[in-house]
Amino acid sequence: MRNLILQQTPRDLDEIPNSPNSATVTRGSGEVFLKEFRRSNFGSIDAFLSRRPEFTSIGKHAIARVLLPYESEAQVLDSHPDDNWHRPLLDAMDAPWDSLHENAVAFITFNYDRSLEFALIGTLSARFGRPLAEARHLVGKLKIVHVYGSLGSLEPGRTDHVPFGGGATPAPYLFQAAAGIKVVPEGRDDSPEVQRAQSWLTAAEALCFLGFGFDPTNLRRLGGPSVIGAGGRASGGSTRGLLFAATAVSLTPQEVTDAIGAIAQGPFHHSVRSGMLNMGCLDLIRSTNVIRAAED
Repeated sequence: MRNLILQQTPRDLDEIPNSPNSATVTRGSGEVFLKEFRRSNFGSIDAFLSRRPEFTSIGKHAIARVLLPYESEAQVLDSHPDDNWHRPLLDAMDAPWDSLHENAVAFITFNYDRSLEFALIGTLSARFGRPLAEARHLVGKLKIVHVYGSLGSLEPGRTDHVPFGGGATPAPYLFQAAAGIKVVPEGRDDSPEVQRAQSWLTAAEALCFLGFGFDPTNLRRLGGPSVIGAGGRASGGSTRGLLFAATAVSLTPQEVTDAIGAIAQGPFHHSVRSGMLNMGCLDLIRSTNVIRAAED
């Protein structure tokens, strides 16, 4: 996302003062923000905003501005077979319509986009021949939490509604989408979203990290070394039997070691290491039994 934000022009970001919710942003802030973000040499916008909170408002608008155009229906539903990890997930979740919401799977996402929900809604609507409104209602019953908020609700009629795929010209929805974002400094360890995520992890019998960056702040908010140590307690299971898998694409051996130390208590380091694989999301799902664990 860093490169996409830095491709914005100061004029793009100077549109922000038109919003009454951004009264602290002044003309010319776009140029200053882009210059400081570029010079900071941070790899992520969240890391930058954690040190420069005075840019939080313009930073969130920049995030919304670059993400909305990338919410593409074609990209989600017509992705290349080698990239489409939603398909095996939905196959594993398959059940009669009236009991689909009882699936044991829970989703904890640090992403702001709504591609997961959109994929679930569109696919379930087509598979069962149900109206999109019914599919949205069903997906709303599933366990999905955006730890740092999202670009808005997919439910038409809600005050925070932002249509998916409507961001090719993001201006009509920019301020609404930005309002739903919480950057890392704003995310509280005791927020309802974080508490919900921690409770789901505690009850988990299988954990699957897809495209996760293992940021220290995010890991701490999930529970730190107790993420693995707590798994299975609520269901009476054994932590040693917890199934774990994670994508570790491009991570060095030391970075893998650091990630393991951040999520697993000492006795479980070996089993965690064996589950961190240098492969993409789809290959990880195909190479492990992690998404079918609840069925076994």
